Amino acid sequence: MYPWMDEVQQKYNLYIYRFQPTSQGIWMETNRGPTVMHAIPSPLVHKEELVQVTYRVMQHTGMVTPLLQSQEEKLVNTISGVPSYLMRWPAEESEWVDYEGLGEALAQFHLVSRYLERRESSSVQLGTWEQKWLKRLRNLYHSQRMAHRRAGRMIPLDSFLLQNFQLLTQSCQTALSYLQRVNYQELCSSCQTVGRIAYERFGHHQFIVTEHERVMFTDPFSWAEDTRARDIGNFIQDDVKEFGWNPKQIYSFISGYHRVSPLLPEEFYLMYAMFHMPERVMKKLEVAYNPPSSLFSFFSKENPELEQARFETESLTLQDMVADLKRNDTLIREFPAFLEQSFAVRL
Repeated sequence: MYPWMDEVQQKYNLYIYRFQPTSQGIWMETNRGPTVMHAIPSPLVHKEELVQVTYRVMQHTGMVTPLLQSQEEKLVNTISGVPSYLMRWPAEESEWVDYEGLGEALAQFHLVSRYLERRESSSVQLGTWEQKWLKRLRNLYHSQRMAHRRAGRMIPLDSFLLQNFQLLTQSCQTALSYLQRVNYQELCSSCQTVGRIAYERFGHHQFIVTEHERVMFTDPFSWAEDTRARDIGNFIQDDVKEFGWNPKQIYSFISGYHRVSPLLPEEFYLMYAMFHMPERVMKKLEVAYNPPSSLFSFFSKENPELEQARFETESLTLQDMVADLKRNDTLIREFPAFLEQSFAVRL
């Protein structure tokens, strides 16, 4: 028996018959049903309190996959030196996604989250987009200067940055202009009445569909306190990345959401601002041109925001970055006409 198995069985009072590593974590067949163990990346450990508070509100709704408590009634436990959590998994999953049903389920998830109290923590991202995007725009100029200094010994990322610098700066400036156009701070305040919890990056890997076609949300350590438009915009981006621009699917998703919790026209402006801001590309550049300082790390912990950006973009390649820019270009071109025709909203 592996040492981690013995730890899990003792801490959770269960028996593991067999296990298999998967992209979702370690899948285990246990005497308490199928269970998945997830290791929590170090940049996300700080979200433990948010997960506990949110899960207490969500656990009886049937909208999230159940988290298992240890015998000490803890959701997060150290297994072989790694902070981890266990999640009960459905016996069967459906590969078919009903986009309308997904939109309805996401709206219900957001509506339930409105009952959470506002907290002061690093997980609160509501109202921070403008400040963060301005910082990324400033960092972009810093990165450009560093790339120019390496003339004659440039790395591929330098070439990518210099070739796309004008596009990136214009995209950031346009994204910021859309935030200003809708009075971003005021909109964030008004939207708290329809939801407080969103995902860092909501997409096809943040939910599962059971054999009975019920949507269940997963990945609790990707939760953040932010506006619901973040989830809708990120899902549209992820869907275009996975399947290309499919207006029928996007229409079904948005209309399902809109039926349960009507969206304000200004919230579509937020989504369109997101499509202009190449978030992953900007984070990758910020991390690449701001390497961790060994001297600073010796005396103090690294900036949690930069540490999380490094974790999120660690596996992002130049091909991924080019693909992100192409996807955003597709959405910038297609979304306005789609929105006007389908929902009578003009950007």
